[in-house]
Amino acid sequence: MAGNMLKKALAKATKAELVDMVVAASEMLTARQARDVLGDYHPDAARLRAPSGVRALVERVRNFHRDSLAGHYYAPFNMNSKNFSHVPEETEDWADQAGELIKATCEVSKAGNHVEAAECFRLLYDVLEAVDRGEDVIFAEEVGTWMVHMEESHVVRAYLKSLAKVASEEEFTKEVARLAKRDRIHSSGRLGVLEVAPRVATKAQRAHLAAAGVGNKTP
Repeated sequence: MAGNMLKKALAKATKAELVDMVVAASEMLTARQARDVLGDYHPDAARLRAPSGVRALVERVRNFHRDSLAGHYYAPFNMNSKNFSHVPEETEDWADQAGELIKATCEVSKAGNHVEAAECFRLLYDVLEAVDRGEDVIFAEEVGTWMVHMEESHVVRAYLKSLAKVASEEEFTKEVARLAKRDRIHSSGRLGVLEVAPRVATKAQRAHLAAAGVGNKTP
């Protein structure tokens, strides 16, 4: 009901008045809230959106990997009982970019560009793991890869499918072991790494997994 009343009131406003109201309202929001509300109209929309081309995506992921590990998004502040819940714009920016790049990489994998997808996934997981280890990538009272909008079980499946297409037996086993450890520590095995890996692997990759004992579930 309130929404209908607002629509009627806004219908009487001039274009200039509407613009002024939107600007004033957006200034009361956090950076992430403003991006969510304004969508493609937000000044940062184009900057944060993942590029459409495969080569451009790979370059963007490489830059994101480099900047993240170099502390580009790390914005510490003197935390106290009044501001402890504040999340720096740099942290929200990082999480939004990570989500966009992961989503775009999944699409690249789906399209069959497995070499590029595997590289992007590997670099993105480098960054995600650095965050979960507590390295100085982003800052807030509580940080973690839970801040990134993604369905990680879907991400893992896409990564393993691409990896199986391009990786050697040794490389495949090493990366599956890394993902399985992450799955065990942070998701209690819910990502299904050890179930998916043997299904998408080549015969040689499965044999190497078995020989290395990676496919054997451990409590």
